[in-house]
Amino acid sequence: MKRVRCAVVVSVLSAAAAAAAVPGASASEVCPAVTIVAARGSDQDPEHGDFLGPARYGERMSNGYEGPNIAGLLHLAEERHPGLFDDAEVLGLDEHTYPAAMNLPPLAKDGERLTSSQTTERLSSVLEEHPLPELAYGTTVGAIDSVVRGARNAPGFLHAREAATGCHPDYIVVGFSQGAVIGTALEQKLGDRVKGAMYMGNPVPWHSPKSVNYCLGGDVICRPTVPNAVDALQTKMEVHASYFETPRVTDAYFADRLAGWVKNSQEVQRAHRVPNQ
Repeated sequence: MKRVRCAVVVSVLSAAAAAAAVPGASASEVCPAVTIVAARGSDQDPEHGDFLGPARYGERMSNGYEGPNIAGLLHLAEERHPGLFDDAEVLGLDEHTYPAAMNLPPLAKDGERLTSSQTTERLSSVLEEHPLPELAYGTTVGAIDSVVRGARNAPGFLHAREAATGCHPDYIVVGFSQGAVIGTALEQKLGDRVKGAMYMGNPVPWHSPKSVNYCLGGDVICRPTVPNAVDALQTKMEVHASYFETPRVTDAYFADRLAGWVKNSQEVQRAHRVPNQ
């Protein structure tokens, strides 16, 4: 988490310095060759303290709705491929388009690993405050509504942006957790406009010629087993929350796959770009 937060701070300061150095000039005035559409995970918002805000990728600032895990992927890809986002933008689906709601009270706190007795005690406390039928209904309905709204609104969100900017980039879809469900729906809706799709901790089995899935061993969301479920309860879903937050050797493969899609789209778009676009 520290690695991503430091990168975000540096990004914001660098962007501010660049803007001050070139008055009236903005990279956003030029249409990007490719837009990375990011669908964050459940409850990655200011209310739950898991919202990073806008970050700089290449010469552009994101709108801040990519979430920490996707941000970690993007920063790693840029670190391994300098200049990767010079002709690309990162666009997260905002809270009006996709709420990313779950509202499931965690048992463990960040960094905790509960014992069996502590897990039982915490669970009892949660159920005293939120009776099981109420908890199950609120969480299920909230998540379903979030997914339905996100899947329904995302294409319109992108079409409205194209109409407002006059830009028609290629798209790469990246989704984490609940956001992966939104991503798979968007991938199908946009068809050939999507040049690649990456899903992390995807709760829905989905495979297409354009997509790759990153599922960590021990992640209960994409590997739903009893041991993984117990571990998730005792650690506040530590494994699931750790994509590109806790560095792993396997991260490089996925960062490079993303970079390959970006570079391919940039090359094709540049070859067909109208002068002065």
